[in-house]
Amino acid sequence: MRRRTVNFMAAAATIAVIALTLGSRLLLMGAVCMGLMLILALVSLLPALATLDVTSSQSGERVRRGEEIRLKLFFSFKGILPIGSAAYQADAGMSARFGGAPFCRYERQCVLPAAHVGVFNAGEGRVYITDVFNLFVFSRKISAGSVSYTVLPMGFETERPEHSLRESGSGEVHLSDDANEPAGVREWIKGDALKRVHWKLSTRYVDPYTGAFKPYVKTYEEAARPEVLVLPVTAGLFGNDEETLNRKDGVCECALSVCRACLKAGESVRLLGLNEGSNEIFAASEDDVPRMEDMLAHIAAAGDTQLKTAVSEVMRRSQTTSAAVLVASALNGGEADMLVRLRMYSSLGVSLVYVMGVPGENDETLSRLDAAGVSVSVYALEAEDDETA
Repeated sequence: MRRRTVNFMAAAATIAVIALTLGSRLLLMGAVCMGLMLILALVSLLPALATLDVTSSQSGERVRRGEEIRLKLFFSFKGILPIGSAAYQADAGMSARFGGAPFCRYERQCVLPAAHVGVFNAGEGRVYITDVFNLFVFSRKISAGSVSYTVLPMGFETERPEHSLRESGSGEVHLSDDANEPAGVREWIKGDALKRVHWKLSTRYVDPYTGAFKPYVKTYEEAARPEVLVLPVTAGLFGNDEETLNRKDGVCECALSVCRACLKAGESVRLLGLNEGSNEIFAASEDDVPRMEDMLAHIAAAGDTQLKTAVSEVMRRSQTTSAAVLVASALNGGEADMLVRLRMYSSLGVSLVYVMGVPGENDETLSRLDAAGVSVSVYALEAEDDETA
């Protein structure tokens, strides 16, 4: 109960006691009026609290971080008495105030800043209503409907991480000029080269109409170009405090920027989600960037073993991967050792993009990785700038 209400009730009780003690009708009428005010306040608020309704309509479901989400909120309630005012406070930080006339429908245009990458719901919140005398404030948890929106990472211009593509690997299929192990055979068509005819197989098949043998030619698959594996690591980024959300934003936006830089350089990219139930996206051109943005917006925080999982995935896919780029915002000595061993015992190019929240953090570990041949770049959250460590 509010201090103002307690003081008002105490004053009404004091005046009533004095009026009865002195036998003053004037003071007694004042105490009665104050009591009626309390009753009217409760009579106006209780039906309004029980019947109030908040709905919303959404103007856009997907925005980029730094933009704004515009929503329309509609408020109404049923009651015989007006209330003082109503305020809606969404869990996502949006707020709106409405009038207090019963059986009226109020509309408000609300603007919610898209401050962080992710999927949010602006429809969950709490309504606070006050009476016309401003004595009571009642609140109720309410849902304004399913108002979910997706905030996509911004991305920025950056250089491709320093790694070189392998020319070949044991996991690749053969080149078209390799005549040792064909991928299959098919019937000969006009224009096929004679050197690709499978003579031994062709002599076994004879055309029943002409009596001539049916030539078959060998078929080959084109070489599969090794791809760059990009792995956003969100280990330990639980919580809704500003620092944690900024680090998660940095991981998502650095991963997106690295993918775009590799695609511009003509490399194929595979963005791999390391969370349970996450998927992966293969991209051969910048037309696939929107799918990557949506995937990064849905990435959640993970446990402390996620980087170990990332290294395991890189080794499992080493036959079709030329380089691995890990994007992380936390790194300990054991995890650094895993990256060093990955670089030493594999033919892959290994890069680390480190999202630094505090200047100078993990400098010693990053220097050790750089000396071991792991390409390290640092993205400083405060300066929002990408620089080479």
